[in-house]
Formats: sequence, C-alpha cells, structure tokens
Amino acid sequence: MVSSLKEGRVIYVFSSTGWVPARVLNTRQDKVEVIQENGSNQLYAAKRLAFKSSQSVPTVEALKAYIEQVKALMSQIDMEAVWELLYEDKESEYDLDTLVELAVSPSSHAAVDATAWKLFQDSLYFRQRKDGRYSPNTPVSIDERRKKLHAEQRVRVVFESMLQWLKSPSELDSAGAKQAVSVLKELVLENDQSPGCKQARNLIRQAFPADSEIDVWIAWRILIKAGVWHSDENMALQREQLPLVFSSEVLQADAQRFEAPPDMSHYVDYCHLQSIAIDDAFTTEVDDALAIVERDNGERVVYVFIADAAAWVTEGDLMDQEAAHRGSTLYLPEGMVPMLPERTGQDLASLKPGQARGALAFIITLDAEGRRVGFEVQEALVKVDAQVTYEQTNRILDGEESPYADTLKKLAAASEQIRAHRREAGALILDRLEVSVHVHEGEVQVDSYRTDDRSRCLVSEWMIAACAATAEMCRESQIPAVFRGQVAPDPRPHIPPSRSLTPSELLRVLRTMRRAELSTSPSPHAGLGVPCYTQVTSPLRRYQDLVMHRQLKGYLRRGTAPWNEGKLMSVFETVEVTQQAHGRVERESRRYWLIKSLESRKGEQIEVEVLREAGRRFIVQILENRLQTAWSPDIKAEVGERHMLTLHSVNARKDRLVLG
Repeated sequence: MVSSLKEGRVIYVFSSTGWVPARVLNTRQDKVEVIQENGSNQLYAAKRLAFKSSQSVPTVEALKAYIEQVKALMSQIDMEAVWELLYEDKESEYDLDTLVELAVSPSSHAAVDATAWKLFQDSLYFRQRKDGRYSPNTPVSIDERRKKLHAEQRVRVVFESMLQWLKSPSELDSAGAKQAVSVLKELVLENDQSPGCKQARNLIRQAFPADSEIDVWIAWRILIKAGVWHSDENMALQREQLPLVFSSEVLQADAQRFEAPPDMSHYVDYCHLQSIAIDDAFTTEVDDALAIVERDNGERVVYVFIADAAAWVTEGDLMDQEAAHRGSTLYLPEGMVPMLPERTGQDLASLKPGQARGALAFIITLDAEGRRVGFEVQEALVKVDAQVTYEQTNRILDGEESPYADTLKKLAAASEQIRAHRREAGALILDRLEVSVHVHEGEVQVDSYRTDDRSRCLVSEWMIAACAATAEMCRESQIPAVFRGQVAPDPRPHIPPSRSLTPSELLRVLRTMRRAELSTSPSPHAGLGVPCYTQVTSPLRRYQDLVMHRQLKGYLRRGTAPWNEGKLMSVFETVEVTQQAHGRVERESRRYWLIKSLESRKGEQIEVEVLREAGRRFIVQILENRLQTAWSPDIKAEVGERHMLTLHSVNARKDRLVLG
C-alpha cells in the first residue's frame, strides 16, 4: 500500500486532532517516513494513512505553500449546498470526483485534497462508505448529527477552558474552573474509573505531559495552589460529604427556642444535691453529672443526671430533622462538628455548672455490697456544682483538697464495687492505653491516658449502670426500645487479672469478639457483662439516645412510649449508617494527625510491638501513640516482641510511615 508512494508525494495522516499533511521521504515495508510542515520527521504505519494526494512537492516550503492553497479552497466549500444538489438525485452513491466538480471549480489536485479534507472534517452531510464512495445523509440524520456535533463542540469548549485553568489556576468563578475543580476533587477523593476521574486524568496529561508525579498528586497540588483546599485538608471529611454548618433556618429555630422554653414545673427538684460533671478539658456538650446520697442503712443512692435534650428538641421540628440527619456529634482533632446547634446543645440543654437545667435522673440504689436493689427514672431539675476534668478528678481521688472530694470518693468507691460485679458476671474489661489528638493553629497536641484510671472508670461504670438498668426497666415494663446485645466469644479469651493486656494480646482478644447487634428484643451484652443494654447517656451528641429519652419521657408522663418497635428500628438503622461514616472519618483524621506529629521526628528511634504477621511483613503498633503500620524486618521477628525502629519516611498526606 505504501510502497507506491514516491518521495515528494503529499499525504495526510490521522492524528488526535484530525488530518496532518506531510511530504513523503521514504517507505519501509508497511511504514512511511514523512516530514511535516513544522519540519519534524515522523514514521507512520500504513493504517495511519488517511488520504493520498496526487500532488508532489520538492521541499517543506513547497508543502506549506500547497497546504495554504488547499485550506483556502476548503474555506470556499459549502457542503450543505452540495448536499442539496445531490439529495433529491436518484443516485445514492457518488465518487470523490463528482463531489469535487460540485464543490470547487475548476478541478485541481488542491481542489480534490480540499474536498476530501472538508468531507472528513464535516461529516454532517455525507458519510463515506467502505468502498470510498460517499452517500448523502437524510435530513433526519443530519438534524440528529447536528445536535450531536453541537453537544461535542460544547464539551470541547468546556474542556479547553478547563485545560487553560489547569495551566494557570487562579479565579474560581468561571464554568471551566468549576468543572475542573469538580473532576480534580473526584480524582483525589475516589481515584476510580468514573467519567469524572477519566476526564481529570486526560486534563492532567494534556496540561502537564512531562510531569512524572502520579495524576492524583498533581490534582491535589493544583487544588492547593488554587486555594480550593489547604495543605491539611481533611480528605476523609471531604469524601463522606458530612454536613459541617447549620442552615440559617436551623439557627433561627435554635434562637427561637430560647424565647419559648419548655415547661419544667413538674420536674423533681434536685438542685440541692452536690452534683459533679467529669469530662475532658475540651468538652462543651455536658451530657451527664453525678451525685450520691448515703442512707443510714448502708444503702447508697446514685443520681446519674443526663441532659434533657428532648425537652428542647421537638420531634419533627427543624432541629430534630437536622439532628437525625447528622446522627451524632463528630469529634475530629481539628474540632467538633456538633449534632445540635450551639445555643441548644452547648447551653440551654447542656448541664452547665451553676445553672438550673432539666435532666432525666437515672436513680440507682445500691446495697452495702454494691448490688443494685432499686432503680427509677424521673424528670428532674439539677444545678451542677462543678465541671472537673479527668485529670483533676484523679488528683482529688489521690488526696488533693477539694470541696468535691467527699462526693467523688464515694462515687469512686461504689463504682469499683459495680465494676467488680460486672467482672464476676463475665464482662470482658479490656483496659488499654488510649490517645487523644487535638490541633490548634496547625500545632498537634497528642495526649495519652489509661482507660482503667480511676476517674474514667468512675464515669464509665455509672454510664454503663444507667444504661443497663434502663434496658431492664424497658424489658420489664414493655417499653419499646432498641437494645444492643453481644454474643459471648467461644472459647472465652483469657484475660490476666493482675495486669493489663499488651497490644498484641489485646488484638487477639478483640478478634475473638463479635460486634454488638441492634435489636428490639433484649439480649445479654457479653462484653459488658449485663443482661441487656440500651444507650441513653448522650442525648446531646447521639440521636439514638435522644430518641430513647423521648420513649422514656412518654412512658413517665402517659404510661406509653410514642414510637413502636418498627419505627424505632428503622430510625436506629438509618442513623447507624451515618455513625459508621463518622467512625471512618474520625479514625482517618486521627491517623493523619498522628502521622503528622511524627514528620518532624524523621530519623528518630521509636518503640513498637509486633501485632501480627501479614504475608512477608508484620503489622506493628507504635507504643506511644497506638499507630499501626507495616514493617518488613531484615531480622527474625515474632508476634509480641518489642523493637526500637527508626522513622525512615513519614508523610501524613500520603499515609506513609516507613520503619526500619
């Protein structure tokens, strides 16, 4: 096919942008060597040959002059007029020469080339058959084709504007900028084979053909440069697209609620009791407070006061709809994203110290041995005396002087009794090191604590006790509720009574445990060691708890709960999906900032424990912050061993943590 081409012959080859004219230099079997108008030599396979001209030219300059002539003739061709002359004709097929006679006068090599090139560019009116002849399109197909071409042209225009923005990202208001930002975000967040990701990759390759970085990170770099994202942008939050701000309508409803406070005249007044809230230093949604009264017969009455969010958030109103949509408060190192607007969630319904607030009082009566002998729930008024941190509580329990020492020590002593009873009942109490991460103005603060320190045990035991007792009340009084049950592992893992589990031991135990399941039928919770369990202690930051408060308040006031089991389960299952998304975002965010905190320590040694094998590598846990990563040792390693390893490579954005 190409062997007949002589030096100097003009040909046209296919490219991504259409036909490219060239002058033949030589032929090699099924390939042709050419020189193009720009002076570049190229070698093309025979299948790239689009059209052979009858014209020959001696030089590149002559080629340029000839192509200018061809293009001038092309601009004169009215293909629609040619189509109108031929469509009514009886013949349905025409050769190129016939079309040239109608399109350009007089005929010449340049006229033939111009007509062939025009027919390729403008396929609206004629289609080329396999034998090289041309057939006129029907009016219907022309109309359909015209619409398609217009759509393709719009796509090309948008693509070109996107391409120009990529090369110089600045303003963000143009259609091209907005579309480019959208597909670049999609590539960074999803990195799959979706149309948006494919378009982003195409844009990047055309805009930066010599850039060796992978497409995802080029896209990331562009979005940072344009100010769309900042260098520490929370990718997990972007990926899940969780709501971050409240609408003006919800904020207005929040403000109006202050003007119409709920009627609490029938609430039992416990403001005279010394009640204490124990929280982290960063807590602003004060859900719970504790008080204790000792009786002469040795019994103790513990009041677990839980904020009465249901009094302020009416079922079905704007705040309730928004809370149901959010599902729970989202806790991130950068700050929290609350379930309820600030005025309600952190003020009116929150158990702020020194303010009389509505609460549900979960009143637990213990005998001298710490066994529950009585329980009731009341709508109550409480005035919290103090909000203290876990650290402050520990110091007070260790002997630091405080006006709250007596109350805290009595609560702690009783909590230790009920913890012991839970352990006797089979509870799998897995004490461990936990890490909290907070970021302020780019600075990462990492703090660690033990889950078995006295203050945290004090609070957790009373929350578990309130939830377990409420579940039993719901079961016995047939109050529709959603319970959380957990099947006991079989065989039961061994937990040393005299020491905490190591990280690798803890992992082995956790892998034997089943996930807790939601059900409207009560069942034992093996992990907690209680006969049944429902969550009621965090209504300011968990929508499921808020719903359960409404169930309890309806029963207390009218003897019947507002929702049946079917409606409860439907809402709980929907919210559970949102909470799972929250869990993913919180875990990824913590991991990012923990790795970030190590970036400045590259080259340092750090202690790890080997958790498990993973093929030829091991998964290890950094002991100081609980981060897990893969390790490829050049020495023999065993699960449970501890090693001092060097931080070789640390990059939070790329989730890279290489130890050696």
